[in-house]
Amino acid sequence: MGEDFRSRLDRPPTVPFRYVKSLDGIRGVGILVVMFGHYSAGFSKWAGVRLFGLSLTIDLFFVLSGFLITTLLLEEWSKTGGISMRNFYVRRGLRLLPALFVLLVFVLGVVALTTAAGDPWLPWKLTLAEVMAAALYVYPVVMVAKGGEIFLFHLWTLSVEEWFYFLWPATIGWLGLRRGRRGLPNLLLAMVLVYIACFVLRAAGGRDGLSLLVTALRPDSLVAGSVLAFLIRWTKEFPNERLFAGLQWLSRLGLVGFAYFSWFALYPIAPQPKGVTYSDHYARYHELAFQSWNYRFGLICAALTIMHLLVVPDGWLTKVLSWRPLVYLGVLSYALYLWHQPLFLLMNNRTNLNADPTVEGHRVISSPTMIGLGLGVGVLSVLVAMASRRFVEVPALRLKSRFEVVHYEDKR
Repeated sequence: MGEDFRSRLDRPPTVPFRYVKSLDGIRGVGILVVMFGHYSAGFSKWAGVRLFGLSLTIDLFFVLSGFLITTLLLEEWSKTGGISMRNFYVRRGLRLLPALFVLLVFVLGVVALTTAAGDPWLPWKLTLAEVMAAALYVYPVVMVAKGGEIFLFHLWTLSVEEWFYFLWPATIGWLGLRRGRRGLPNLLLAMVLVYIACFVLRAAGGRDGLSLLVTALRPDSLVAGSVLAFLIRWTKEFPNERLFAGLQWLSRLGLVGFAYFSWFALYPIAPQPKGVTYSDHYARYHELAFQSWNYRFGLICAALTIMHLLVVPDGWLTKVLSWRPLVYLGVLSYALYLWHQPLFLLMNNRTNLNADPTVEGHRVISSPTMIGLGLGVGVLSVLVAMASRRFVEVPALRLKSRFEVVHYEDKR
């Protein structure tokens, strides 16, 4: 298998990978779920128990990134016989940096203005630390150092993806494709072993470094997407009706599972011990939820959901996710992700809001007020994302196209 498949990768793909609208559509749904999850956090214990599975949407984005990046790298290799690291990093930089830098400049500007007015929105030292960490893609370092004080906490995912972008092209090129006949099978075996190791570490749990590292860096989600890219390329190079039918059946099962583990599965929270702060208790709850069987199975189902859109291209879900408004939200998803949380914190003056009066240290507001705030900030975020798309991202994407070998409409 390895040698035959490896030799096929040295030739142009039998069926080149094309833009798939439903992949942008699922991004559109995903960003709405992420925004809902962040804005509903103020419903506290009810939201925690019932909606913690929405965190799987972040893993869905990681799976999709792993799949798309690996697919494009394989296609570039097939067309050129190599992978240009310089072009890859330029493409990623032009896609991600301009919009991010606009957000960071905005944050600095707001802090400067509020400080000059005598009521600083955030402390200058913390602001500079977070902005620099986000710009250099080392934000998890600030998360570890500052904990609950941080305000751009959603940017940790960008750091994780950037580390993947930095390491993966060299790994797949030098260790997988340039190492002779055994390079690719060894790489695939290593990827499977990494996923199994992460699965076991999640099961082992605890506060040990490796378990927390898996939770923080999501290597299992990125690896799952990368393995999926190899699998889809395999099915195109070696068509097999039974295999394809099996993948279709499995993907449907995964789709049902992902819906269950995201929206309906319970992630129970133990009573808060005396003497333990709410934030510490909730952090511990997060760790236990990430280690649960529900979450581990949900990760597998996230990968199968992406596979469903690829192997059932005429299915009802693919058609729904190809709906133009959802596709457009997917196009805006990067800017929406950048802006939705800072705008929410700005609108509520960075106060911890809660619709649950039993939670200490939060300002209690009514549920309708919280829902209205979330909807208002959501609409504002879409408008800001549209401006970011038109005036920042599109000009950068025109430059990005000069460095492309595989012309795929990658909106992410």
